[in-house]
Amino acid sequence: MLENILHLLEKSQKYGKGYRARCPIHKGDNHSALSIREEDGKVIAHCFVCGGNGLDLVKALDLPASALFSEPYESRPRDQKLLTDTELEDRLMINIYEAAQSRQEPIKHSDLLRYRLAIKRNQIRQERLARL
Repeated sequence: MLENILHLLEKSQKYGKGYRARCPIHKGDNHSALSIREEDGKVIAHCFVCGGNGLDLVKALDLPASALFSEPYESRPRDQKLLTDTELEDRLMINIYEAAQSRQEPIKHSDLLRYRLAIKRNQIRQERLARL
């Protein structure tokens, strides 16, 4: 994972727990502007000159965002935990929104957006259950 990115960087050198390299985002002269390391199955990158991050880096190198992760995002335990933790909140938001709608009460735009997000997360949960 990190090795796939390192070989594309100019002048990468070991530095502490990670590496330093010339930043391909802003294409500067500083050979140690970009800090890059692997941590918990993720590539962490930061340019001290332009402020670029991992997503900026893979874009500059013409790589997919998945190059930053050791396993697909959908199979990550943290992702599953977030969906589980929010399930009750989502149910509550859906019930509140639909009750207000049935009473024809005015609905805030922010509540509409939260309702749509809750619906989308429920669809993701149902799709995952169907795959099991």
